Amino acid sequence: MDTSFEFKGVWWDSENPEKHCSGTLYYTPDNGTHLDIIGGLRKEASERSDYQLLLGMTTTGKKITLMNCFVVNNSFGCLGIESTRYLVNVCFVGAHFSSTEKIIFNNMYFRVLNLDEWVWKDGFEIKLDDESYTIKYKRPNKKEFIVGNLKIGLYFNQIGPKRCMVQKDISIQQKIYIRISFPNGVNFEEFLKVIDHLNNFITLALDKPTKVIELSGNTECNKQIIAGREHYPEVDIYYNRRNSCKYKDGILPTNMLFNYLQIENNFEDYLNNWFNKREVLEPVLNLYFGVIYDENMYLDQRFLNIIQAIEAYHRRTQNNKELSDDEHIKRFAAVMDTIPDEYKEWVSGRLQYGNEPVLRKRLKELFLQIKDVVEVSNNDIKSLINKLCITRNYLTHYDKSLEEQALNGLPLYDVIELLKRLLKFHILKEIGFKKEDIKKMNNTINYLKW
Repeated sequence: MDTSFEFKGVWWDSENPEKHCSGTLYYTPDNGTHLDIIGGLRKEASERSDYQLLLGMTTTGKKITLMNCFVVNNSFGCLGIESTRYLVNVCFVGAHFSSTEKIIFNNMYFRVLNLDEWVWKDGFEIKLDDESYTIKYKRPNKKEFIVGNLKIGLYFNQIGPKRCMVQKDISIQQKIYIRISFPNGVNFEEFLKVIDHLNNFITLALDKPTKVIELSGNTECNKQIIAGREHYPEVDIYYNRRNSCKYKDGILPTNMLFNYLQIENNFEDYLNNWFNKREVLEPVLNLYFGVIYDENMYLDQRFLNIIQAIEAYHRRTQNNKELSDDEHIKRFAAVMDTIPDEYKEWVSGRLQYGNEPVLRKRLKELFLQIKDVVEVSNNDIKSLINKLCITRNYLTHYDKSLEEQALNGLPLYDVIELLKRLLKFHILKEIGFKKEDIKKMNNTINYLKW
């Protein structure tokens, strides 16, 4: 997905296969995929301008399926020749799918930025003496893990060496892939959800944003029988992902929150927890990773996202009631008995969440849970939480009376980083990390400073 391409060929609508048009398909990592054709695929000008599937055959014989396509430009030249540009959301190179329901994959292979650094495992052995170099390579064994109904594996692949009549150099390159397998296959959208969730796990581990840079899969639609044996040529997949983050390659394993070698013995347990708690933690993770991936987000919005994520985490994982149901009903009834009838509906609405802890209490409980990881006094926590609540209230309602007390500028940036560390601690705890292990990690909550 980080490699540009250009394919010339003929193209047609899967629902109107009689009409073919010549054109060129372009892909770049920055601009995504678009198709320029001579003519148009619509029968009538009044027809729709979006297409579920467009199919193509390149001049070199490659089958291509384009999913979720939209007309973004349609024009006529001076000779009346029509040209149309289509924006393409997903491109499958190597297979034709006749309907979206048939875009089913059994396996998918993908790489993310800094995956090799995160796994930190290779098959190279290099020796140097006074007269010679000795370089050996033995491919490491694959690692496979059972995660619910999934099989997730780490696969090692090498490119080279290449032998020549006149040997001037020699090169061996190792690449690590993650393989996901569903026993009976699932649709592409479901695979994408799994890939995104794994991508977020690695982002958490790297403590830096990452992204999918290669993606391919095996499908029954592409099955071939060669010499009596079944073969499934890989289908390369390119899809548009809008993200303003500046990704960085080459992160050292020692500078990550944690690398694979550090958790290898418990990796399957952590993965199962990560997937088992996906539904509970989904809104928390969406808010948190939204901040991580979008470095251009305004500070005010970053703060609100993180504080909302912390509040959602507490609501979904901690005690979310001030009183028992019976005590709350009794208290509610006592209050309502004192309210004039004309105001009861209004007061009832205001008390809808009256039995839930306020943000101040939620923050206090979450901060106190890290006291054995970081030394901090109750006064420090109380002062910090007061500032957090004032800032949240100001940025939510923009009450002028709170403006001078609310954090802004560098102090706001610092407190956002602190809240990110707080949330990271609790996410790591949810997926099975022990407090003593978290305390040893880089860039976690090892201090409380704002």
